[in-house]
Amino acid sequence: MMGLQAIHHQPWWLLVCFSLLLSLITGCMEDLTTLKIPGVERTFHEAVGWKAEDFFNDSAVVELCNAIEANDIATMKRLIAEGVDVNAIGEGGVTPLLWAFVDNQPERFQLLLKHGADPNVKLTSDLGHPNAFRAGDTVMHLAARSQFPDHFLQVMKHGGDPTILGRHGDTVIHEIIKAGVPNPVPRIEAAVKGGADINAFNRSGYTPIQQSITRFSQLKLAAELMRLGADPTIRS
Repeated sequence: MMGLQAIHHQPWWLLVCFSLLLSLITGCMEDLTTLKIPGVERTFHEAVGWKAEDFFNDSAVVELCNAIEANDIATMKRLIAEGVDVNAIGEGGVTPLLWAFVDNQPERFQLLLKHGADPNVKLTSDLGHPNAFRAGDTVMHLAARSQFPDHFLQVMKHGGDPTILGRHGDTVIHEIIKAGVPNPVPRIEAAVKGGADINAFNRSGYTPIQQSITRFSQLKLAAELMRLGADPTIRS
């Protein structure tokens, strides 16, 4: 554990305190990364006022998105078999896969991935909800940050590119760490297997292992990162 001792010798404790304070201030904003409205029975789309026809001009794609929202798997399969474009890009960079991502409905999400839906399409706006979305986000990034347990692993099995930088110049590994998701190690392992650099710096000048210390002092996670090849001796 000498590597972890080396980490503690870095002048990061002030950043740890700041990070904890910031998390308290922005806690309600962080909750939006779940992309499911707690205690609300409506779909995410209904809750935020999304209508497929406002994003897509193709009536067949609108029909697909309506089936997605309704979790009508049979209709989804029929439309996909008929050739409806699962990679249609609508207003703001919205895709059917993004439409399926919200609300934590794994079956509809995985169905699109299995039929070639691209998780790396970048949003071009915040879709009117900047706490949840930003221009440059992809479904891959949203899945990495989300509380949904399996979405990111499915994305990585179906073409997710973990080398694409996120909204603040973070690598996807940094995003997983900063989001404080439950059981982050399988996601990080999948990202590394997919080509993510476990020692890459983000825009703030931190490697993932440094980020794990400054973000909530995640010492066990830091040890796991070292197991995966993180170098604790790299300096910012």
